[in-house]
Amino acid sequence: MSGLGEEVAAVKERFAPRLTRTVASTWTALANARRLRAGSTPPTLSIPPTLAGTLAAAIALEEKEGSGRGALLESHYLDLMPRLRVTQLATLAEPEHTLFHTPLGEGGRWHLPRLTGAVESLYAQLGADGERALGEPTAAAFIAARPTLAHLYERTLYGRLMPLLYGYPGDLAVLTRALTVEGLPLTAALDRHFAAPLVHELAHLAADRDALTPPYLDECVAGHLGVRAFPEFAFPSEDSVDALYHTYWLAQVGQALVRCFGDDVLRAHAGALAWQEAIGAPLVETAARLGWQEYRRTRAPHFLSDTNHPAPWLKLIFLARAGEPLDAFADLAALDAVPWSAIAVPPEDARDRQILVDALRMMCVEGTRAGPRPDDPLRARRRSPPPITIDLDACEVRSPGGPLDPIAPRHLFPPSVAARLRNAGAREIIVQLRAVEAIAEVADALLEGSAARRSVIA
Repeated sequence: MSGLGEEVAAVKERFAPRLTRTVASTWTALANARRLRAGSTPPTLSIPPTLAGTLAAAIALEEKEGSGRGALLESHYLDLMPRLRVTQLATLAEPEHTLFHTPLGEGGRWHLPRLTGAVESLYAQLGADGERALGEPTAAAFIAARPTLAHLYERTLYGRLMPLLYGYPGDLAVLTRALTVEGLPLTAALDRHFAAPLVHELAHLAADRDALTPPYLDECVAGHLGVRAFPEFAFPSEDSVDALYHTYWLAQVGQALVRCFGDDVLRAHAGALAWQEAIGAPLVETAARLGWQEYRRTRAPHFLSDTNHPAPWLKLIFLARAGEPLDAFADLAALDAVPWSAIAVPPEDARDRQILVDALRMMCVEGTRAGPRPDDPLRARRRSPPPITIDLDACEVRSPGGPLDPIAPRHLFPPSVAARLRNAGAREIIVQLRAVEAIAEVADALLEGSAARRSVIA
């Protein structure tokens, strides 16, 4: 972002007035159409601080270059998305009105067993940082303070700017079918179809925290925390219908950060610890630099890296853990070219087993549609285990993708375990699971080295 300091500051100054105008025009349009919910008051919207910095830098760059993309970014983040968010929470239209404003339970408790369990697990994962990260001292207090979905969502990180995930027309059509065709009560339909996306929103934690940059890495850490709190978020059970498509691509990078730097990563994600203290200033600075270079290369408006290619980020994390100098890497391609055999990996520990278990679980998930229609939104579902290849040189577990998967699943194989197995002469292992339930048994066999050769495991 060198050379753009004054321009970035000037762009940031435009955000609040632009959001105020968007709220006012949306409110007027709803009122004129007589679709404004009684008792509603116009919200004050804001952009999460770290996203605001990234967005302002991108707009400043595009304006300096005269590309025209700056106006498109402003339109997306300051008009379109906020307008959808305001409409979701203030409209009389159905099913939004019922979805967001019907009580989720009574007596300070939700009638949402899946989501309640996930919130309790989030507090357990965050420990003493739960109050700072989620706004209440306990899970029970959190639930009591959020009696409706509107109360819940508007206090999340992106609830002050963006529409709720799974709140788009196609998703709401799926919910409507659950209410009308399946005859589910609202709370049952909400818990069945919205628990996973709500965990995603909650896993971003407090709006005022210092998020890791680039935004891609913040998504990765939030993804990992979400999986720890609610595994069905990424790895659906047989009857799950709300698992987020491709969560595991992001979560494995967050998992690698925790593998290398411990649960201080989650403390930093909660805002209780500086990122420089949690993972080291070299990694913080290099990640921000490479993320900015990646934006300059791709101009992707979501500010995410190539979600389906986590390898360079994974190598960066393990290189940082080894204390290697990082400033020599000009871009992600340079990191991608580094062989895993050249990276000094830490001693094996218990986290390696969880990485391996999750890698095998990822191979048993595929994309699906949320309903029978070809335009229904994408979800993730469990599938019968396909043939699985473990490439120890690439530290990668992979399998053929399903019909809706644009790229075949790939997941990190624990590099510390891979180094030991390579030293034993193994390069590739073929796994054929007899059932998803056999994953733990197979993971243990791999860790013990009894499969340290080209083999088929039933």
